[in-house]
Amino acid sequence: MKAALIAGLGLSLTAMQSPPPLASPAPLALWRLDCGEIRVTNLDVFSDSYLYEGRQKTLTDSCYLIRHGNRFLLWDTGLPQAEPTPQAQSGPFRTRPGPPLREQLARIGVASGQITFVGISHYHGDHTGQAADFPGATLLVGAEDWDSIRGEPPAAARFRPWISGDLRSRQSGVIATCSATAAS
Repeated sequence: MKAALIAGLGLSLTAMQSPPPLASPAPLALWRLDCGEIRVTNLDVFSDSYLYEGRQKTLTDSCYLIRHGNRFLLWDTGLPQAEPTPQAQSGPFRTRPGPPLREQLARIGVASGQITFVGISHYHGDHTGQAADFPGATLLVGAEDWDSIRGEPPAAARFRPWISGDLRSRQSGVIATCSATAAS
């Protein structure tokens, strides 16, 4: 009887032990990268009511690197490095690319081949300029943007690795998702 009581007590103590701790969350880190700047010499291009006549502004072009565990997401790829002049001009826009993304990544100890995903907010050149430098990554882009990219030769050139299928990694590819839900 005493042995059964001790065995029962032992089993109840074992049952009351806390469950094993959950695995620690993967380390998460975020870096802001300098992807250039855009000097807008006529802010009226952003207004349909001409509120900014004669006003100028310099816009920062940022890209972001997010590490989750051993995977990296590069959000946007900034202005292209192959600008015709250090200060390229297109209408009211004067652009200056930042340091090449590959160099910025190397400074923080990340090789371009370690980029798992390249996420594109939208297909404009100030967000997609260096995308082709990461052909081993899976491209994340909205379906409408992907259609626009493939239909415009200058934009398509920045995405040649994904359009041509000439990918360096079997895990690479394109995930084109609907960016908005139609109202019913």
